[in-house]
Amino acid sequence: MSSYPPDDYQSYSDGPPPLPNSYQQSYLAAKAAVRVPAFLLILTGILTLGTEILYLIALSSLPKAFDDAIAEVQQDPNMTQDEKEMWIEFWTELKNSVEHPLNYPFTVVIILLCLLILIGGIQMWNLSGLALPVTASILAMIPCISGCCCWIGLPAGIWGLVVLSCPEVKAAIAGRR
Repeated sequence: MSSYPPDDYQSYSDGPPPLPNSYQQSYLAAKAAVRVPAFLLILTGILTLGTEILYLIALSSLPKAFDDAIAEVQQDPNMTQDEKEMWIEFWTELKNSVEHPLNYPFTVVIILLCLLILIGGIQMWNLSGLALPVTASILAMIPCISGCCCWIGLPAGIWGLVVLSCPEVKAAIAGRR
């Protein structure tokens, strides 16, 4: 005989039947265990998504800004010729990297991966899946994806993977299905 509650959902207008006390306690323990790493994954996803969208918006105006910086260096009377050459080379390299043809597609891919991190964090928060939260945890730990937010993403990803491997969290996720 199964220890799960019956599947008779017709008599419950507000959703599934309440869980027995032992299941409810283990579910609440699992929910408490994933709360902080899930929040950090969501935060990583939101912050990285925001910075990448701002970068995508600014991408078209950056070459003009670098041209202005090069012109300013060339007109500066207080710099030696060696300093001017160094700064002109610096601004030219930055301009070339921004004008690279793969910049737009790469930024769009990063935005999509940030959305995966965000959705995986939400799924972890709700204990509604295992595959996407594990994927989100791994993606959040990769510095070229989480960018300036890797200082949040790295601990969140490690903590998320540890918590998602706990038997009570796995049981709570399986019980929600």
